[in-house]
Amino acid sequence: MIEAVEIALYLATVVTAGYAALELIPTDNPRPTAETAALSILLGCGILPYAMFLAAIAGVKPCRGEIIAFETIAIATIIAARHRRNRRRKESPETPPSREDDKKSPLTGNPGKHENLALAVCVLAMAAGGLVVYLHALAMPVFDIDAYALWGLKAKAIFHEGINSPGFFHDTSLSYSHLNYPLLVPFLASGIFAAIGHMDDSSWRAVFPLIYVGGALFTYASLRWKLAPLPAALLTAAFVTAPSSIRWAGAGTADFTLTLMHAASIFYLVKYIAEKARGDFILAIIFTALAAFTKNEGIPLAALNVAVLAIFLLPLPFAKRKFAVVALFAAAVATIVAPYLIWRSGVPNTHQENYTGRLLQILHKENLERLSEILKLFAMEIFNPRRWGLLWCALPLAAAFNIHAFKKKHVLAMWTILAGHLTLYILVFIISPWPPSFLANMALDRIILHTAPALIYLLALHYAETPLGNR
Repeated sequence: MIEAVEIALYLATVVTAGYAALELIPTDNPRPTAETAALSILLGCGILPYAMFLAAIAGVKPCRGEIIAFETIAIATIIAARHRRNRRRKESPETPPSREDDKKSPLTGNPGKHENLALAVCVLAMAAGGLVVYLHALAMPVFDIDAYALWGLKAKAIFHEGINSPGFFHDTSLSYSHLNYPLLVPFLASGIFAAIGHMDDSSWRAVFPLIYVGGALFTYASLRWKLAPLPAALLTAAFVTAPSSIRWAGAGTADFTLTLMHAASIFYLVKYIAEKARGDFILAIIFTALAAFTKNEGIPLAALNVAVLAIFLLPLPFAKRKFAVVALFAAAVATIVAPYLIWRSGVPNTHQENYTGRLLQILHKENLERLSEILKLFAMEIFNPRRWGLLWCALPLAAAFNIHAFKKKHVLAMWTILAGHLTLYILVFIISPWPPSFLANMALDRIILHTAPALIYLLALHYAETPLGNR
């Protein structure tokens, strides 16, 4: 019972840290409750382990004192931010602008009985999904080898000896594999050990149900940018209760966490391209960097985000200010990720894939001959109803029935993100030293999960541009 309270207090610290960070990010309009709650969770699940990582570089191992210190700093930040905001309101009182998404919503006002019933079904479905993730994370043993011997093992090493000692992270004889993988999830999980004061294989995955709740809230809140409550809830339920989402949300790996960090990064990036709001720009930077701190895949995805911003911001009329915005985005992301990359450069590389070096071999005949098999494997995974139902099947139909949506810059930007993301993974399959079928069995369902947010957003954007979506 005492350990449960200690874990709950640690998770509260995670959310408080996220809310404190959110208080520092400017916004033109008050954020809806769902978005505020979602960002508090997701920012907390990224910023707190990043702060723990910086402290670990300085030699501070995760402990209760550190958690208390971060909680104190977060509470002080919230108080100071609110005091400053209240003082500004007194100096220049303004009438808060009405929410733009309420004006666009086809279901403003009081929903009817059918809409309320459908919304209730969606909420129940998401609650059932959350229960499964909770039971998976806390009532079942760790079944995934990577969760146990990669992510969980790193969390134990961080709690036991930190990251600067000559032990786990620098002794290849102690390695299972991939000593230099990103550390967001291990640091987040090590906070559980710090809270209860010892290592416990049955409790370190307690962070994952919280991440799942944050993901469900964020998916709904972000879809409300263009959709009414009912279609937003339907798409959210379809995404967070899909078999691939449920499987990996509580498994103890970093895949679902990467999916959500990437989802937030591309949502705010595309929203910035459409509306040029400073707060969206800052959030896009933060989540792009946090994705890179979550899994290796996040590093090329950060480059993809920079490229998409440049493609859709720099075209004529060219202006120095536009170039400065792209440069600032890239520099800010690089600055946040730099401490991890510097630390990583001193960690032995124990895996032999060397994808960067093998890029030069992409045009070799034996590699290109793999392409048809790879595309077939991707198609079988994407259109497998046991993984995603009919969501991927709906995308080409949505595009065909509403081709006018392609006139919108933000729609084209999201399509570019999805196409670029899939292309990156196809390139990895082409140059990988492993046979495509082996690699597909090992990782394909997880990497398609990473691309799912762009799919969900595209379905929403195309629907929003139809007469029904604008009714």
